[in-house]
Amino acid sequence: MKRFLATAASAVVLALGATAASAQSPSEQIGFGITAGQLIGGHVVYALSPGLHIGSGFGMQIQEGNNVVYFAPYAKFLLKGTKELKPFFMAQFEIASGSGTSTTGLSVSGGGEYFVTPNVGIYGQIGLVSIQFDPSVTALGLLRPSVGIEWFLD
Repeated sequence: MKRFLATAASAVVLALGATAASAQSPSEQIGFGITAGQLIGGHVVYALSPGLHIGSGFGMQIQEGNNVVYFAPYAKFLLKGTKELKPFFMAQFEIASGSGTSTTGLSVSGGGEYFVTPNVGIYGQIGLVSIQFDPSVTALGLLRPSVGIEWFLD
């Protein structure tokens, strides 16, 4: 785990050092990323346009007696901002399974993504609404903050 965190920190420092004056949100490119927050996981993303990215998060939480696997398709709507910094809203359908139980739900989060280069974005987000279907739970407020980095391929 320490090696993973050191590698992720190094990637962020390297990305921050590689600034580009014309960085902006990518378009028609596939990418991948890492998210750290309540659970650490990865995601695959496709930039349909500079203002709309679709993808899916996936990950696993391993703990004694309750291993959880999750899958979360999403759509991220990037708003107008500066060329490098874009505020966004993201809607996610979440599926989690562990210890013989599974949950499904919808969530909406908001945040911002800084595009260090046209192919590297660093973001932070915080959940705003979470609706779980079974068991039925609705949460409103500042929920599950997370940060991450994503790389888009040319």
